[in-house]
Amino acid sequence: MNASGLLKSRTIECLVLAAVLAAISVAAISAETAETDASTDFLSGGLAYSSSDGKTASVTGYYGAPDHLAIPSSVSSGNRSYTVTSVGSYAFYGCASLISAEIPGSVSDIGYHAFNGCPNLESVTISGSAATIGN
Repeated sequence: MNASGLLKSRTIECLVLAAVLAAISVAAISAETAETDASTDFLSGGLAYSSSDGKTASVTGYYGAPDHLAIPSSVSSGNRSYTVTSVGSYAFYGCASLISAEIPGSVSDIGYHAFNGCPNLESVTISGSAATIGN
């Protein structure tokens, strides 16, 4: 093989190697991003939750027909434990069966219209001091 052919062959080998290394790097970055940025939604004890950081959770809704609701300060799903820090907007919207709700001190944010449309709701007890309370 002449010098020109050898140079061309080595250039192709280097380009293929660079492409493989780039693909491995992209796959590793994608997996890491998916692991840290993915939102996790789960159900527990009649409530729906969402977590975007893997440490804290927001109550996003309910299933069933709760009447006396006690939101926990922490909740587990799979092998993770989350601190419940918020009640999302419209989380209990239209829950006609709800009579009372207890919100723990860990909750610092109660979203917009979180309890709107609950005609039988008589009391909401907030154990801490929610920094933000929507309408």
